[in-house]
Amino acid sequence: MATRNTLLSAQVQYLDAQYKDFVYREPIGATPPLTSCPYAASTTSQGQYEIDCSGRQAYQSPKWTINLGAQQTVDIGDYKIVLSADTQYKTSRYVAFQYMPEQRVGDTWTSNANITFSPQNDRWSIGAFVRNIEDNRVITAGLTYNAASASTIITSPPRTYGIRAGMKF
Repeated sequence: MATRNTLLSAQVQYLDAQYKDFVYREPIGATPPLTSCPYAASTTSQGQYEIDCSGRQAYQSPKWTINLGAQQTVDIGDYKIVLSADTQYKTSRYVAFQYMPEQRVGDTWTSNANITFSPQNDRWSIGAFVRNIEDNRVITAGLTYNAASASTIITSPPRTYGIRAGMKF
C-alpha cells in the first residue's frame, strides 16, 4: 500500500515456452495444409500430411506479461469514492498452432478504469467503468479450415463502457 487509501499492484511474468517436439497430422486434400510449419506426406499414415512445428514458441505464450494497477479511495464522511485503473502489457505471441503470419499478435496494451460511489459499509454502490480504453481489437485466436482453404480470427471486444449498481443483502 502506498498510503492508507491507495493501493498499487504490479505483476511481472516471464515465460520461455517452446515446443521441443510438436508434430501433428492432417488429411491430404485438394489444397496443401494452411500452416507456415514444414510439412510432407506422412511415411507412417497413408493419406495424411505430417506437419512439424517443433522448436516454435508455444501459442498463447507471450515471453513477458506485465500487469499494473492503482486504486484510490476518497473518504467523504459516511461515503466513499473508489477510483481504479489497471493495464496489461503482453509481448508478441501466436494465437494458433499453425503459425501463420496473421496468427501472430504484436506487443499489446489493454487498460481499464472504474469509479464507484458507496457508503463506507459497502451496503450499496453505483459506478461507471470503461474496458479496453485504447479501443484495440486484439486477435485472441486463429482458426483454420483446410477443407475450405480458409483462415479466420477472433478478436477481443472493442472499447466498452457502462454503469452498474449493486446492493448487498
